[in-house]
This record gives sequence, C-alpha cells and structure tokens, in this order.
Amino acid sequence: MTPTALMTIALRRAGYNNPGVTDFNIARSYLNLVKTEVETAAKWRFLYLIGTLTTVASQAPYDLAADVLEPLDFWDTSNNRQLDTRNPEDITGFDPDEDNTGDASYVAITGRDTSTGYLEVRVHPTPSSAGDTIKYRYRAFITDFTSSMDATDMVAKYPAWLQNALLWGTAAMIKEEKENSTATFEWEKYSASIKFGMDLNKEQSVPAQFSMGRQDQVSSFRFDMEVVPD
Repeated sequence: MTPTALMTIALRRAGYNNPGVTDFNIARSYLNLVKTEVETAAKWRFLYLIGTLTTVASQAPYDLAADVLEPLDFWDTSNNRQLDTRNPEDITGFDPDEDNTGDASYVAITGRDTSTGYLEVRVHPTPSSAGDTIKYRYRAFITDFTSSMDATDMVAKYPAWLQNALLWGTAAMIKEEKENSTATFEWEKYSASIKFGMDLNKEQSVPAQFSMGRQDQVSSFRFDMEVVPD
C-alpha cells in the first residue's frame, strides 16, 4: 500500500470523498504521528538493522546511522572480535588523557553529534590504523513520510501485516479533528491490528519450543536424592 492509498481510505472514512492537497497534508501529519505511536508500541523485529562504521587512524568518535534509535551490540569483523559496550565514564577511567591506541576493544555511546544530530560512539582504544570494519546491530526508527514518498509502496518500511494499524490510527485522528464520535471504532480496529502485530512479533523474536519425539533417544538419566532426618 502507498501512503496515498492509505490516506485516501482514511480521509474517505472521515467523510472526505474528494480530498484536496490540504486534506492530504493534514492526513500525512496524522499518519506520521501514528507511525511514531506504532514504532514505540513494541520492539518490532522488522526494525532491527545492521550498520557499519569504518575506522580512521587516530579518530575515536564516530557517528552511527541517521535512523539509529537504540544501539544493541558491536563487533569488529576485521579483527574477529566482539566489542564490549561500556559507559563513557569507564573509558575515561581506562584512558584519562585519551592517548591509548590500538585495535578496538570497547565502544561507549557518548550522546549525540551536535552537528548532525546522530547518535555518537567512542571507540577505545583510539584506532591506530584505518580501514577496520566495525558492525553494529540496532533498533531503528522510520523517518517521517513526506509528499515525495506518497506514491512509494510502504512495504520497504512497514510490513504489510502492520500497515492496517497505520490506516486505522490515521482515520481515527482525522475523525477526532472533526469531533466525529465514530472514531472509537477506528481505535478499536487499531488496537486489534497492534495486538495481532505483537503476537506475530513474539513468534519472530523467540524460537519455537520443541519437544522430544519417539525417535529421540536418551541413554540414561541420573537422579540424586538427599534424605534429611527430622
């Protein structure tokens, strides 16, 4: 579904049968509000991504990707090692004068780059060579929809099974602006869509349990008992 298709349905449900540019702009504003609500409703697996940074000799701070909401873990593929994530205070304790160099061992999330607004990390020790690849897994957020994206299918950002939540939430907000009491129906449908998505998300996040079948053989069991006198 494209944003245009979604907004057209949402506007039609609110009584806008021939929406104009202004109506679509309002609908898009509500779509972006609902988008943020949906993203924070659960730790969706479809928002888990992998980013890459490349070391520069004598450079310790690095920006993460623009869409990073929560960094999860880091690993150095060039030197085949997992990197520990530490507090910035720990890095200061290790190296107060910031002159240690070598291959990366630790990463600290230090805040936001005040120039770009992106999350920033510090690599410790400060890389002594350029070109090492450090990958990181993170939970992302999705940037707001704009008019230039109206004709682009949302499936690259949102799986089809969660797009209904965007539709119902957008329609509800448009109706509420009109003081339409039937918005309750849309919110109920929104909640149902979110619940379905959360249930599916659990299945995607946790391996299915399994039980031993008859073909599974166990050679022996051992039981230990201890008798404690009264």
